[in-house]
Amino acid sequence: MPRRDYEGNAVPTTLTAPINATDLAIAITASGGWPSGGGNGKFFVTVDRGKSNEERILVSSRTGLNLTVAAIGDRGQDGTSAASHTAGATIEHTFSSVDADEANAHLFDTSRDDHTQYLNDARHDVEARHAFGAALGTPGAPAAIGTAAAAGTGDDAAREDHVHIIGAGAINSAAMLGPDVVTQSAIAPNSVGNSEMADLAVGTTELIDNAVTAAKLADLAIDDENQFAPGIAPIIVSGTDPGAVGGNRLWFNTSKGALLRRNGTNTEWHVWLDLSNGTDYTPALTGISIGTGGMNVARYRRNGNMVVVDGVIKLGTGGNVTSAIGITLPVQAINMSGIYPDDNFYFHGYARATDVGPGTAYTGVGVIGVGGEGAFDPNKLTFISSSGASGGGWNTTLPFNWDIGDEFSWHVEYIPNVFSDANYIV
Repeated sequence: MPRRDYEGNAVPTTLTAPINATDLAIAITASGGWPSGGGNGKFFVTVDRGKSNEERILVSSRTGLNLTVAAIGDRGQDGTSAASHTAGATIEHTFSSVDADEANAHLFDTSRDDHTQYLNDARHDVEARHAFGAALGTPGAPAAIGTAAAAGTGDDAAREDHVHIIGAGAINSAAMLGPDVVTQSAIAPNSVGNSEMADLAVGTTELIDNAVTAAKLADLAIDDENQFAPGIAPIIVSGTDPGAVGGNRLWFNTSKGALLRRNGTNTEWHVWLDLSNGTDYTPALTGISIGTGGMNVARYRRNGNMVVVDGVIKLGTGGNVTSAIGITLPVQAINMSGIYPDDNFYFHGYARATDVGPGTAYTGVGVIGVGGEGAFDPNKLTFISSSGASGGGWNTTLPFNWDIGDEFSWHVEYIPNVFSDANYIV
């Protein structure tokens, strides 16, 4: 509320000249004891008090016998209306209901804040005026996490003896945890599970050298059902069999791309690993010439412990079939030999031949034999037509007379025949 100017001994007086309802300059005949207004604040006067045209006016300042009203809105104050007044009309410096109501509101309306003048630099200039010390007391040592919660007492702030809850992201670096702060006894069983650890949350940058040692892994921590059998040491990676290292463990042969198991002095084959999306190679052919513009392409890849080979042959100009068709397989290239003898493989495959040259259209579908008699021969596959023709396999006239543009595709799967081995893993 703005301050207003009051004097207790202002004499009643009269108007020197008449005024109408909009006049802002008022002349009086006497000014003894009257307030001057201005920087001291405005003051109230009453003209023709007790008459029908009684008017309360808020005067902004007085100079001698001349009163100044700042604006039309200051005429007709305190429940009265602006009116005309004659020369000689009485005019008095008076109190108003506005003043009484503002004082009453200041005392009893607790939502008001009238003393912003107290918020100043002289009283609130330095932090030291609000620091702990004589007024607020000296706080004690903060309580450690795990301390029983308690309220503050006396002039001690509650922060010294209550416990904070750790929020998400509160501990975000190694510097926030001292050595042995979190021990094995502090972690309940299963308190950290899959749902608490994001993928790749623990990588090489989170583990220092030797952070996980044999002494830190309890017996059966890596179990037989989900990982490895108890007692098997970590997988060893080597280009050759590191037989001198340990007795019962797994090792990965980098030259063969295979996972092997050392059982005492014996090396047992376990599983091939699919290390690539496939490798292109050009099979050697017997009994067929693809000719100019012909096609002879194939690709092999490992699929678990199985090798898959696919190929396509198409006759070009001058191409023909002279005898039973033979195709080489990439056995040596994929290091299948040397683990089991070459005559101990299991084969499965099929072929599709299509007559697209001159003559009657024909499609032949057949299965694949190995070496014509079932014995392993990496240099020859025998294609047996759906009509049951066998022996010589697909040749000059089977399953049709071959012409330029004729083609056939083939697919072979083979695997070491070790299904009876008790240590075989799929």
